[in-house]
Amino acid sequence: MNKTERACRKYVIVLAFLAAVLLMPPREANAATANEKTAFEFFTETMGLSPAAACGIMSNIKCESGFSAGITGAGGAYGICQWVGVRKSRLLSWCSSKGYSASSLKGQLRYLQYELKTYFPTVNKYLKSVSNSSGGAYNAAYYFCYHFEAPVNTYSTSVYRGKLAQSTYWKSMGASALYVSAEAAGEGIKLTWNGSSKYTYQVMRAASSSGSYAVIAVIPAGAKKTYTDKNAVAGKKYCYYIQLIDANGKQLSASNKVSCSAKPSLQDGVCSITLSKKEYTYTGSAFKPKVKVTYDGVTLTSGTHYTVVYSNNKNAGTATVQVTGKGKYTGSVKLNFTINKAEQKITASSVTSVLKSSAVTVKASAKGKISLSSADTSIAAVKNGKLMLKKPGITQITVTAAATSNYRAASKMITLTVTPARPMISKVSSPAGGRAVLTWKKAAGLSGYQIQYTVSSKFTGNAKSVTAAGDSAFCVIEELTGGQTYRFRIRSFTVANGKQLFSSWSTTKTLKLKK
Repeated sequence: MNKTERACRKYVIVLAFLAAVLLMPPREANAATANEKTAFEFFTETMGLSPAAACGIMSNIKCESGFSAGITGAGGAYGICQWVGVRKSRLLSWCSSKGYSASSLKGQLRYLQYELKTYFPTVNKYLKSVSNSSGGAYNAAYYFCYHFEAPVNTYSTSVYRGKLAQSTYWKSMGASALYVSAEAAGEGIKLTWNGSSKYTYQVMRAASSSGSYAVIAVIPAGAKKTYTDKNAVAGKKYCYYIQLIDANGKQLSASNKVSCSAKPSLQDGVCSITLSKKEYTYTGSAFKPKVKVTYDGVTLTSGTHYTVVYSNNKNAGTATVQVTGKGKYTGSVKLNFTINKAEQKITASSVTSVLKSSAVTVKASAKGKISLSSADTSIAAVKNGKLMLKKPGITQITVTAAATSNYRAASKMITLTVTPARPMISKVSSPAGGRAVLTWKKAAGLSGYQIQYTVSSKFTGNAKSVTAAGDSAFCVIEELTGGQTYRFRIRSFTVANGKQLFSSWSTTKTLKLKK
C-alpha cells in the first residue's frame, strides 16, 4: 500500500466510523461496549496477554474500526483491524478453513491471534514483554500501531494511540483488572498478581484447563500478592487463577487463567550431581574437578542444561562448586571439595663450626617461619634463631618450619659438630740438654692435647707426637738431641660419639735445645 492509498484509507475509515456511531441504534451501541469486553477477555484470557498489552491492542482497534467486525474501509479494508490486500485474503481463507465466520468478532479475534504468531512474531513477543502498567499500555499501543498497523503519519499516529490506551482503556479496564502471571521458579511455579491490599485472595489450581480447580492457598489482606506453588511436579503443566474475596467472605471477581509448567530443578530428588574427585593437595594451581549431572537417570550436558562455577579452589581449605540449571532446568546446588595443605620441604645442611663466642647461623629455607632447637644445650643453645656454642661436641639440631595457610608444619634433623678452639703455645723452653718444655693456656671440656715436634722445616712423615691430658697446661718432652733445632706445634681434641674432634694446629714455635 502506497502513501496515497494509506491516506485515502485513513479518511474513509474515519468517515465510516463516525457514520456508524452516529447512525447506530441504542441496542447496537451497547453491543459495541460488549465487543470491547469480549476483546479484552480474549486478549487476557485466551492469548494470555497482560491487561496493559490488551489495552494497547484495543486502542488501535478503536481507531481502526470502533470494534465493528463488519466495517469496510478504503480500498476494501475490512474488519476490526482493517485488513487489506493479501492480509485480508488470509483472513477470509483462514476463517473459512477453521469454520469461523470472517465477519464475526470471534473469527477476527482468532485470526488476529494467528496472524501475530505467524506473521508478526516480533510484535507478539513485544506485547508479552510489556509491564502491566499505564506505561506498558502506552508502549503496547505505540508498538502495535507502528509495526502491525503501520498507518500514514506512523509516528504521530502511534503516539496518539499510545496515549489513548493509557488515558482511556488502562483507566477504565486495565488498572482494575485482576491479572495473574505465572513463571517457573527455582522452587516450583511462582504466581504474581495485582489488586487492592484490602482483599483476600484465593489461589486456585487445576491439573488441566478442563479440570476442576481447588484452593491451594489463601493470601490474607495486606500480604504480598505473590505465591509459589512448591508442590508443583517438575515438567507437569498446571492451570491457575486468583479468586478475589471481600471482607465478608463473598467471592468477587476472578483473575485471568494462566498455565505454567514447573521446570525440572537440580534440587529435585531424582537429580544426582557428583564430582570426579573430592580431595586434592595444594599445588599452587586451581583445581576443577569434573561435574556429572544426571536427572532421573539421564545425563545432562554442561553449558546446555547447567553451568558450573568454581570458587576458593586454589588455596588449601574448602572449595565450592556451584551448579546452576540452564535452559529447561532450574535450581542451583552447591558442592564442596577439600584442598589439603601440602608437605613443605626444608632445605638445611649439617653444620661444623669451631667453638667460638659469636652466634652461628644455620642456613635453612622453607615456606613457613624457621625455628631451631638443640638436643644438647650444654654443647649449643638457641638464642634469637641462632646457635650459641658452649663446648666442643656433637649434637642434633631440629629445624622446624611453621605451618602456613597452604603448608603443614615440618621438621628436619641436622648434625652440629663443634670442634675445639685452636690452642696457642705460650712458651717453649729447654731447661736441660735433650729436653723441651711447652706451656699453653688450657681450656675446659677437652679430652686432651696433641703436640708434634720435628727437626725438619715441615711437619712431614718424620714428625713425632706426644699427648697431654685435657686438663694439662704444659708438657715435657725428653730424649731429644741436645744442640738440635726443633719445631713444635699443638692442637686440642675431644671425643664425641666415639669420634675425636680436633682443633686446627697452632702456629709453629722453633727452639734450639741446650747441649
